Amino acid sequence: MFYILFSLVAFLFGSIPTAVWVGKAWYGIDVREHGSKNAGATNTFRVLGKKPGKVVLLIDVLKGALATLIPVIASHFYLHLEVDTLIKMQILAAIFAVTGHVFPIFAQFRGGKGVATSLGVIIGLQPIAALIKTVKLEKPVEILFEGADLNKYFHIPDDELPSTELVDNLDTIKEAFC
Repeated sequence: MFYILFSLVAFLFGSIPTAVWVGKAWYGIDVREHGSKNAGATNTFRVLGKKPGKVVLLIDVLKGALATLIPVIASHFYLHLEVDTLIKMQILAAIFAVTGHVFPIFAQFRGGKGVATSLGVIIGLQPIAALIKTVKLEKPVEILFEGADLNKYFHIPDDELPSTELVDNLDTIKEAFC
């Protein structure tokens, strides 16, 4: 029951066509008729400029993050789900949020490519991994962990999503790989 509910909510979050609504409300332009003809942040930057592009980017990232965090919030305050069930619900919500962005119900199923919403999903699922990779904080994080080469253990290739596994003990990882 809750799988369906969270999937539907995530799809509706993803379906918010930020680029289309911002373009029509502020400029009277449907960004899907210009540039790359996609309803995403990149095309909004290209067609409408920096200010609306930043707004669309921020909202698209937030809708992906919120879609994956709704099961966590509901579990914390109401459902008290097992960790495995919660992770499954988050991953399902992530898939539906990106699918909603690509095929938005509020914009005749013609959306964007899902890049910004995918970043939001990664932030919602693995905020520290997203921060390290997005902001390139590998060196400061290594200093905090006593000079350990964390890239050796936590390297996230640019073309892959971070793992959903949580690391509880850095010493255990060091022993396993050293």
